[in-house]
Parts: sequence; structure tokens; C-alpha cells
Amino acid sequence: MKKVKVKNLKGNEIVALPIVTDSGTVLIHADVELKPELINRVIRLGIKTLFIKDYPEEVISKDDYRHIVIGSEEEFLDTNNEEYDVNVSDEQDHDIENVKSETADNKKSVMGVSIDDSDNISGGNIVSAGYIDSTGDEVYDSSFAIHKQSDSYMEDHHIYKVEETASNSRVIMKNVLEKHIYKHNNDLKVLGKEAEKIIESVIEEPEVITNITEMRNLSTDMYTHCINVCALSTIMALRLKMSERQVRNISIGAILHDIGLRYIKVPYMNTNETYMNTKDALEYKKHTIFGYSSLQDEDWIPDIAKEIILLHHERIDGKGYPFQHKGEKIKTEVKLVSLCDDFDSLISGVGSPKLKIYEAIEYIKANQGIKYDAMMTDKLLESVAVYPVGIKVITSEGESGVVVRQNHKFTDRPVIKMLKHADGSEYEDNVEKDLMKYLTVFIIDTE
Repeated sequence: MKKVKVKNLKGNEIVALPIVTDSGTVLIHADVELKPELINRVIRLGIKTLFIKDYPEEVISKDDYRHIVIGSEEEFLDTNNEEYDVNVSDEQDHDIENVKSETADNKKSVMGVSIDDSDNISGGNIVSAGYIDSTGDEVYDSSFAIHKQSDSYMEDHHIYKVEETASNSRVIMKNVLEKHIYKHNNDLKVLGKEAEKIIESVIEEPEVITNITEMRNLSTDMYTHCINVCALSTIMALRLKMSERQVRNISIGAILHDIGLRYIKVPYMNTNETYMNTKDALEYKKHTIFGYSSLQDEDWIPDIAKEIILLHHERIDGKGYPFQHKGEKIKTEVKLVSLCDDFDSLISGVGSPKLKIYEAIEYIKANQGIKYDAMMTDKLLESVAVYPVGIKVITSEGESGVVVRQNHKFTDRPVIKMLKHADGSEYEDNVEKDLMKYLTVFIIDTE
């Protein structure tokens, strides 16, 4: 491993140490190949130096595995002043200004900060993930997405990290929908703009397309759920190399897919229609129709996005609702959002009994080719770590620890920083167990 100046990078080097914010958000993962677009992002982050591997297969010693902290929250707030240019009423303009103020209070340090050449390194929790591949050579139409633009454009238009964008969009979505009245939809155009921002942020970060698990904005309500499904669906659409029109349609449909939940009174947290009484189950299933009918006359929403809202609970085996469509009668875009919707629902408890991530993965696997498109499911499963970085786990030896790194293509066998022995006593030394080396040790549960 060696420290190099960013200006001396030639391309194709492998990042040795992850770069994170002081609040723990991963900006650039370890083991990522530094392709030209990623080097440009490093420059825009203001990073002067970073650590690269001497050779691709180099294993970084646990004693050297540290992370670089990027600036403070205050620095970021001083450098970012995102504007909303959607045509809305004066009253909504005032509401958005209030949302911007609320959002600013929650922002993390991501871009636009200045970093000198000194070693700004600290110990602590290790944040990293395996890297599979990188996509994103297409140049997208600037009307909704940015991939390769001039420096002046990037200076004028700040692009958020996808998690940061999702967090900000959730605040805006909640503000809009809590005031929304059935079929009074002019204000909803703001959400279309948020979908476009999510697309931009995903394209700006090609590495996140292959590190889906590193998105850790866990859904806690309908608003966060819709934003997360939008982000996940956008990432998957890009992984599947869909057209720019499909990506945009999917993003808009996904961010609005559960708007119908605003028009029902049935509790839907940590449950679904299977566990409801007949009356409540019928009421809950109406949310797809309510959502569609409230938006069906909106010209700014693409027809396929409206289908996503109406049909996102259809399944390829014909056992979904509201029309029991099956197989090829369900369009590709709908199938994708349906899969992403179910995955987020399973791990968050929004419209489903809440499961642990590894349990949700097993459920998705069990229904591959039955409820969900087989090829899409493959793409999702190869991108999702069974045990994400940061999660606490219990091993077959009765010990507990926290996942600190992934093993490429073997995300069920991560590297664990040990916390407690089987008898409950704490580890005094900094001990890591790589489950690709401790082959008789297995993870049996998560905390």
C-alpha cells in the first residue's frame, strides 16, 4: 500500500483504504478501481492524496486499515446551497424554503470540502465493501441525468451522494404528502424533481451501483420507504443497462409507488394483508388503485410510471393484486420496482413483517422465478451483502462481533471484528476473524 497524490493518478489503480465522512458515510470504498469518472469525483471532493494498493490482490493489514475523515458538517453546509426550480405556488415556495432549512440541519459532510496533503487519518470502526464491477460509460441526456459534464456545470450544480440525496428527498416528500389532497397534484411535481436528483446522484457515483448494501438509510415510514425503493430501483435499472427513458420512468414510478397508502387508514407497519382480517386486507389492497386513480390524469407522469403505481404488487405467478397479472403481461419496469419494493419492505417492516437482512435474502431467493423475475433477482442478490458492514453478528462459537469488511463474491463470509467471547467477556485486543480463513466458523444470527 502506498500514499499517492491524486493529481498523479493514471487510472485503474485500486483504492486501499476507504474514504468516509466524520459521521461515517462511505464516500469511496476500498477495493474500488479508480476509473477516470471516479478520479474526477475524487478531485471534486477536494481530496489531495489517498492510499492505493501496490498490486490488486494485496491484502491490507488490519493494523494499517484506517479511514480518512472528510471535513465537518459545517464545512459542507457552507459550500452547498441547492435550489429548487420547480414551478409551484407562492405558498409552496415558502414550504420548500422551510424544508430546505430543515434539511440543512441534517446534512452530512460529503462534497466541496478542502483537504490538505497531511495525513488526516483516524482509527475506529472500519467501513468498507467488496467491489464487483463498474458500469456507467453512457452519456445521459442532461434533462434528467448527469454523467460527463463540463467543470463549470459541476461547479454550478452540486451533486449529492445518493444516501444524502435520499435523506434530503425524504424530508421534502413528507412535507409535500402530508399536505397533499386527493387529486390535487400540482405540488407532486416536486417529487418528480427529487426522483431526477436521485438518478443524478447514482450516476455520479458508479461504485454505489455495485455496492447496494452500503446504502444504510433504513426505512422507518412510508416516506423513507418510497425514497429507498426509488434509489434501489434506479441502481438496479442501471445495473441491468436499461435505457435512459426506462431509468427515468422507473425512478418516477418508484418514488410515487405507495402514494395510495395516504388514502387508507389500515395500519401497515410490520404486517401485510396475510395477517390482516378480511376487511382490513381488502382496504389495504386498494392503495394501489387509489394511488393510480389520484395520478392517472397527470401528463407529467409517464404512463409506465403510472403502471408501476397500479401494479407494483402483481407477481409473475399471477398471485398478486389488483388484477392477478402474470408472466410477460407484467412489464419489465413494473417487475423491477416490485422486486425492490418487496426487498425494502421485508427489511424495514413497511407493509410486511420485518425480517433480518439475511432472512429477507433467503425469502427473495426462495421466490426467485416464482414471484420475481429470475434474472433481476440474480442481479439484486449478487449486489447485496448478506451481512452488511457495520452489522453486529453472532457466530457458531457463541462469540459476537461486527462486520468490518466484505469478501468479494462471498458476502456470507465477511471479516468480523470480534467484540465478545462466548462467555460474555469482552475482547481486550483488536482481533479480526476472516471467515474465508476460519472455515469452521459461521454466522448464526444478527443482533
